[in-house]
Amino acid sequence: MKLRVFILLIAVFVFSGCSDKDENWLSFVGDSQIARWDLQVYFPSKLTENMGVSGSGIEYLKSLANSMTGKSAVILSGTNDLYKLKSESDIDSYAYEFITSVSALNAEKIYIYSILPRHFNNENKNVNKKIADLNLHIKEEAEKHNIVYIDVFSKLLKDDAINMQYSYDGLHLNNYGYEIISYELKRYLE
Repeated sequence: MKLRVFILLIAVFVFSGCSDKDENWLSFVGDSQIARWDLQVYFPSKLTENMGVSGSGIEYLKSLANSMTGKSAVILSGTNDLYKLKSESDIDSYAYEFITSVSALNAEKIYIYSILPRHFNNENKNVNKKIADLNLHIKEEAEKHNIVYIDVFSKLLKDDAINMQYSYDGLHLNNYGYEIISYELKRYLE
């Protein structure tokens, strides 16, 4: 614990001269996938802000409108809203609303992850097909708004579900999963 506080103090000292527009500043926004992500471990050379809230979805994104001016935002959200989407038109409308909400953050640069695959025994077997379809719509909308879309869905998928090598419960990532999504973001940051 003392070591972690010491490292945090060093980070604050090193980055205290950074402005919000500094290229090392990353605000991570989303649901439990963000909230559980130890950003200091995976992005030691960046000043990071973890704004993940377990159970959150599009309403949380909307509540943050205009709060990211001058920052770079990394978004991983959407899995908690899946139950709302019953039809293809729901998926299309949601993708538009999702990207509109992300754009409203007013961030300098936006990186958005695909929604991750899932695997629960009691869940609809087509849930990952729905996620893949939703990701396609989100990607199309992201491209229209000059938002960087990062596809990790396909990298985490095995036999039409999340590869359990990367998850500890069928939804949340373990360290191997976080290594994959961290690597994919770093490719865009370099």
